[in-house]
Amino acid sequence: SGQIHSTNASTKTLEIWLSKNGVDEPDSNTHLTLSGSGTYTVAAWNWVVEGKKNDYFQIKWKVGNTDFVWETLPAGTSPTRPLVPSSIVTVTEVG
Repeated sequence: SGQIHSTNASTKTLEIWLSKNGVDEPDSNTHLTLSGSGTYTVAAWNWVVEGKKNDYFQIKWKVGNTDFVWETLPAGTSPTRPLVPSSIVTVTEVG
């Protein structure tokens, strides 16, 4: 998942997909539209893909406008709460 922060009011588009060993995974793309200054979106996916020893995976993206960031937010106080990472990847062994 990715913590995405829109940094100005313009409408912007973003596509995010998975690549395995440098080859785009079929049907893995997601198209997002963001608008509004200061807004946050969590883009989250579950890609179930077979992996073998020495395989590598990449999360790729294409943007139509660069007025957003993948943002990490610091840990907070009152109440105490953990840091918000810009992205999280979960890998699960199946079988």
